[in-house]
Amino acid sequence: MEQASIPKEIIEELKMIRRDLDYIKKHMIDVDTILTIDEERRLEESLEEYKEGKTINFLRRSRKETYNRIIKKIKELSSDPFTTDAKRIIGRSYLICGPL
Repeated sequence: MEQASIPKEIIEELKMIRRDLDYIKKHMIDVDTILTIDEERRLEESLEEYKEGKTINFLRRSRKETYNRIIKKIKELSSDPFTTDAKRIIGRSYLICGPL
């Protein structure tokens, strides 16, 4: 069998595309490093509290907010075990895995 030769222009173009792709990967922003406006506000507040020696207040408030979100989710699940976000995940896994 004869091996097909690839024109030099195509090889050079592929190399340029590879370099561009490597550059994009290297400079791509990690979505998890972007703060929402609310998160930025909380961060600023916590830094101020830290400087003032009041960080325990931020931790207490965060624990309370987390606790309230957990209780809210438990109440949602007790009334409807397939909440909107659960349906979305279950629907996606059904598309991937098929019926069980």
